[in-house]
Amino acid sequence: MKSMRIGLVLATSVATCIIGTSAESSETQKPQAAAVKNEATPQKVTPATSEKNKVKSEKSEPAAKNAAPAWIHNVLGDKFVTADGSEVSSDKLAGKTVGIYFSAHWCPPCRRFTPMLVKTVNKLKKDGKDFEVVFVSLDQSKKDMQVYMTEAKMPWYALPFTSAKKQSLLINYSVRGIPALIVVDKDGKKITDNGRIEVMQKGDAAFNDWTSK
Repeated sequence: MKSMRIGLVLATSVATCIIGTSAESSETQKPQAAAVKNEATPQKVTPATSEKNKVKSEKSEPAAKNAAPAWIHNVLGDKFVTADGSEVSSDKLAGKTVGIYFSAHWCPPCRRFTPMLVKTVNKLKKDGKDFEVVFVSLDQSKKDMQVYMTEAKMPWYALPFTSAKKQSLLINYSVRGIPALIVVDKDGKKITDNGRIEVMQKGDAAFNDWTSK
């Protein structure tokens, strides 16, 4: 992210690092946000598809039972990375509540909150809850991102550092400060953009609130 402006502010007694990009104007950002919206538009089936092919396609559908819904691929991409550097398919998010976590190692409030989120996620995984986190790094380099993931022992997935989805996510979820935790349901509908505060206040019990809404 070019020419990032950062700062530290206190909002309702919670420290936040302010982010912004001076190199990109709102005129250049708007088409990016629109692009994500357009990508989510289902493609039309051409009239040339034969009945035989339709039957074949219907029979093959069960094989894609665990495939992630279209919104995941459109909004978050097809591949994620883990703390050990391995690559995984975004199909891992199928049927789960998802926390989109915007954070960076250079931000002190992020480094304080991340251990809380790690503890919460580990507890939810131990209890068999259908919850996953996708880390959106605002670090200055891929190396910084990997160091952060390793040091914090992040048990979740992350967008590749150079993912083209990053800027669109910042715009679409109106992220102006980090750490920020946006929680969405299995269909991609936003549950809360205040996930950070809810985790700080309730820990893993916040999951029950998210899934009951």
